[in-house]
Amino acid sequence: MGLSVISRRIARLFGAGVDAEPAASWSTANPLERPGVKEAVEFAVHSADLLLGWLPGREAFLARKTVLEVGPGQDFGLPLILSGFGANVVLVDKYLPEWDEQFHPAYYRALCAAATERFPGINTKPIRQLLRRGAHRARGMRLIKLGLERADEIADAAVDVSYSNATLEHLAETPEAIEQLGRITRVGGLGFHQIDFRDHRDSGRPLEYLCLPEDEFVALAEGLSWSCGNRLRHTEFHELFERAGFEVRFEPNMIAEEAYLGDVRSRAQARFQTLPVEALRVLSGRFFLKKRRDVEGG
Repeated sequence: MGLSVISRRIARLFGAGVDAEPAASWSTANPLERPGVKEAVEFAVHSADLLLGWLPGREAFLARKTVLEVGPGQDFGLPLILSGFGANVVLVDKYLPEWDEQFHPAYYRALCAAATERFPGINTKPIRQLLRRGAHRARGMRLIKLGLERADEIADAAVDVSYSNATLEHLAETPEAIEQLGRITRVGGLGFHQIDFRDHRDSGRPLEYLCLPEDEFVALAEGLSWSCGNRLRHTEFHELFERAGFEVRFEPNMIAEEAYLGDVRSRAQARFQTLPVEALRVLSGRFFLKKRRDVEGG
């Protein structure tokens, strides 16, 4: 995945683009998107606070629950906070972060302090285990170094809550991955997924990849390890989630400028021109999911 592209995921909890280069990276894992410890800790604590706010009963809901994060990125701050409330966490990512002595010890020490301050009563033992071991290993945390579409080792109906932030737009095999998500989520299980529908090569021209013929786009995307985005629109994700057995609510949080939208729509490939204009207008948003009962095997 291109480093300059991945670095833009710094603030995508709200769909914002950031063009700064990362300060460091690992050859086989995600780069440091938030190189400053303070910024990275604030991001994890804020993300946890948002997620807790969406859960019925907040922290109390997590006791003995299994939480899946897809594409955790450079650190495990969010899932470690959730594990501090009794959750078992499963992390799925083809690019899991390697332990970096220049970043992770300072980060997890600061995270421990910040989490204790923000969430009185949290159990910071999982964070302290990582620090003691100098590795990303802690009780109640399971790492799967695969894409979601390959996560067959997760049992059926094993997940109570799923979460991702600016990850699902990078899936190459999206229908298969969403089908897996449906399979592994229990009936009544919840999902929260922020998706960025922009062409990640240039946030100023966020729909340009819609103008490429399919074969050109696939060649480009494969060459960039799909870091440019898979160009699926929110309407298509909506359909995939419903097909996988979820009740779906979608909240857009970024839209295209009207003049640019009109220009791109006139140049876009035929399949995008036939979509409702709203499918192109929305540049990012969050899906709120709940697994239905009326599906086969549910």
